[in-house]
Amino acid sequence: MKKFTIVLLLAFLALGAVSAADLYYEKGDSAFSFNLGVDFPLFMGFTNSDKGTVTGSDGTHLKLGGYGSLSYQSFLTRNLALGAELGYAFNYSRSEKLFNTIPITAKLSWYAFQNGKWDVITHANLGIAILRYDNQRYMAPHAEITVSPVYYFSNSWGAGIKGGMWLNAEFYGSSSNKNGDNAIAGFVPLTLLLVYRH
Repeated sequence: MKKFTIVLLLAFLALGAVSAADLYYEKGDSAFSFNLGVDFPLFMGFTNSDKGTVTGSDGTHLKLGGYGSLSYQSFLTRNLALGAELGYAFNYSRSEKLFNTIPITAKLSWYAFQNGKWDVITHANLGIAILRYDNQRYMAPHAEITVSPVYYFSNSWGAGIKGGMWLNAEFYGSSSNKNGDNAIAGFVPLTLLLVYRH
């Protein structure tokens, strides 16, 4: 896994170096994006050593779910954009109870490759998520790392795919009767992406 991460990082750096001479965006440009797709429950890691880490739908007890989001970003430099993203995800448990996630994050995007027709973008999101399961509500730290290739079929509109990983952390204090449930949950979103830039 570590070797794969290093190779992926080097590939993005190479793309950035290749495209550096022909950058499409200017400081102050902006982009709206709309995502719609699915999310896969990947793992749930408990700090309680008796529970350990469970993986996939069998371990997490969550089924394949849906995900959608809206985001806006403005370019700080010709390669870097900053903005915000509001999302909504849902999964059902094996007992058919609904698990909702509403992530509200700041979003930093690095345009590793850009030529006017194609973008390859790496996104890092950090913020909070409002989690709800079986009438219980909780606010949790939320983080995402995603990658999206985008093809522009007009000067303003583009379409692509977006995938990566997001993490939600659930922490309870030592005085809580749920402190044995401290956990980090990982999900893999895979979405279709529609972008409007100007």
